[in-house]
Amino acid sequence: MMIVKTYTYCTFFFNDTSFEYIKKLNNDLDSFTETETDVNFEEYLKKLLAEKQRLNKAGVSRIAIYHTLIYDYQCNTEFSPAVIELIKDIGATLCLSTDIESGNPQKIELYQMLETIRKRPGMYLGTKSITRLESFMNGFCFNHEMIDYGTPSFDKFNDFIGDYYGKFTTAGWRNLILSAHFGNEEEAIDAFYVLLDEFKQDYARPNTKAIIFRLLHLAMLDFRAEDDHQRQSQVANMLHNVSNQLLNAVYMGHKDAYDAILQSIFERAIGNQYLYHYIKTNIQTSTYFEYELWADATKSVVLKTQDSVINKVESNLKLITKFFALNDEKAIEQQNLFYEIMDNKQKLDNTLQTHHLTFYTEYYQFYILDSETQSATDDVNFWNDEANTRRLAVVEGLIGVTVAKYAEIKVEVRVLNSEPKLDNDADHVVETLINLPSGILELKCCTNYETQLKLDLLKDNYKIRVSSYKLGSVQSDEGDDFYVVEIWKSQNNETKILKAFQIN
Repeated sequence: MMIVKTYTYCTFFFNDTSFEYIKKLNNDLDSFTETETDVNFEEYLKKLLAEKQRLNKAGVSRIAIYHTLIYDYQCNTEFSPAVIELIKDIGATLCLSTDIESGNPQKIELYQMLETIRKRPGMYLGTKSITRLESFMNGFCFNHEMIDYGTPSFDKFNDFIGDYYGKFTTAGWRNLILSAHFGNEEEAIDAFYVLLDEFKQDYARPNTKAIIFRLLHLAMLDFRAEDDHQRQSQVANMLHNVSNQLLNAVYMGHKDAYDAILQSIFERAIGNQYLYHYIKTNIQTSTYFEYELWADATKSVVLKTQDSVINKVESNLKLITKFFALNDEKAIEQQNLFYEIMDNKQKLDNTLQTHHLTFYTEYYQFYILDSETQSATDDVNFWNDEANTRRLAVVEGLIGVTVAKYAEIKVEVRVLNSEPKLDNDADHVVETLINLPSGILELKCCTNYETQLKLDLLKDNYKIRVSSYKLGSVQSDEGDDFYVVEIWKSQNNETKILKAFQIN
């Protein structure tokens, strides 16, 4: 066997009347409870034995030594008689674990890696070059199972660049950016990061450029087929105006220019029932302008130009009816659609991170915890009657979440800017506060306590809301249940059920 790495640490147990528990000593003896990498195991045991008297005085009743071997092929190991005697003299329990090096690697975040390169490209690439960056990424992403491609997925970046430059080819993002900068490698890599930022910020925005060209294509067809000279004149004026703007946009290469063009198309149509109806009928998604129209935080209809608000007086339905040339029934449908669009947009704006997890857990529970918590799941105050009713167990720095099956589950984790709205579609919703002195929040499964997600947050207090869905679908540990964990900064330490699951 070839050992790649070892990890060693201790756990100290204390007796307190009826049960045994773990705690820290808050002195130099705590160094034994911190994971050490590739230590000389025999020397580690000798140091521990030398402190046995102090540990006894501190009330340590049992010591568990955890020694993990990471290997690259087969699993076998051996200990010398001296090591065995030391363990015996310490009176410790040896917990030996082994794992193959590629068994469960921590995924590497692609965007985090790119940010590291952005700061010092010469250090990682040798020279500031977009070609070298692409080569580095191709090699880095060869083992794609170890890469977290983030949100939005970097797989969509190539299409984004093709759309940005209006060149739908298989040349690839590197060639398109490099060509736009006349082969200048340094300028091209700078442009890459500018475009990457825009891609990450705007991936959920509608493709205004595609909407414009679709509109122009349909307008040309309509212009040739239409016998109404007045309508032909309207379309011709629009085409002429837009074509001049497009020349500037294509030359400058700025995406925001297309947003402005689309805005101007709608502005030119103000008061023109035919053009409004034409746009609404022929463009399947004019979502960008719907955002502009429905931009007020109070959900009042607001029609904007670049510099001023045109109309904020008329009622929602009246303005929608007039703006889109719709009857009352269709206007109500459109208003409801706008509410849905804005709710989704607000959710997106409030979300800092989203993680989708699928993992196996046992005993109908998983855990959310501060990485340095000393609380344990066997604490008598953890799964008590109140916790079972809430479907949420809470002790300092540790939360237990009840799930509906002893099997593989799906969990979505969202880190938010502020408190979200309550999702009425959830079967059960409960929330509590967790203090995060370490700044690292972890999600672990039961019973092997394997980390499924590690979030690097600020050291602060955070509200944890757990929403459970489709609990009634579970039969014999099979069903479509899933769980959403929402996290945001808060000082409200109340633990409460917001919506209780009713068993039929």
